[in-house]
Amino acid sequence: MRMKIAHMQRRLKKLETRICPNRNGYTMEELCRLLWRQSKKEYISMARKDCPHIRCFIDLFEREDAEREATKAEGRR
Repeated sequence: MRMKIAHMQRRLKKLETRICPNRNGYTMEELCRLLWRQSKKEYISMARKDCPHIRCFIDLFEREDAEREATKAEGRR
């Protein structure tokens, strides 16, 4: 099922409202990061099929996740 831009914008707006109702706006990167944290699998699927313009964030988010895991692993030693 292809997600239309308007549908994605509505989803992002709902997410924005739920996360921080008093804030006036987010950057695309911030909204994509919130979607990534909710469901990496869904985000990747959406980027491959419906929203190729958000693919650019996948490498960044994967790198951040790997760094976060490495930091956690160091803290456990």
